[in-house]
Amino acid sequence: MDEEEAGNEISQKEIAPKPEERLESEIHSELMKKVIELMKTQGFKILADCEGFEKPQEINGEIPDIYAEKDEETEVIEIETCASINWPETRREYEAFANYSLTTGATFKVFVPIKCMSQAIKQASEWGFDTARTIRFGCFGEI
Repeated sequence: MDEEEAGNEISQKEIAPKPEERLESEIHSELMKKVIELMKTQGFKILADCEGFEKPQEINGEIPDIYAEKDEETEVIEIETCASINWPETRREYEAFANYSLTTGATFKVFVPIKCMSQAIKQASEWGFDTARTIRFGCFGEI
């Protein structure tokens, strides 16, 4: 292997996501699709931070995964995987969207795979969020 080939091999390794990151991304995408379909069947207009949708506006410095509106009802939705539940970025998003919810009356929801629902609620509680009032959790199985 010459020097140029070695450089290309390193570049590809740095660019390609690790297998566990790819899996988390796939889980996130699958949950997004399920939640979007659920919200659409309930008659919500959807803005989503994914291909094929208009991107939601920034809320307190963060962009929600899904912003849904129907009549006078607004829902700000974040999708988390079992791995992302305790990330610092997740905490910042929760703070931004919980504050928005408190000041506007919007509902802030977090959807996670069913297997990590209790872990997600526990982490949010440890961060000081009122999981009975400020953040509503939902889950899907088989993800």
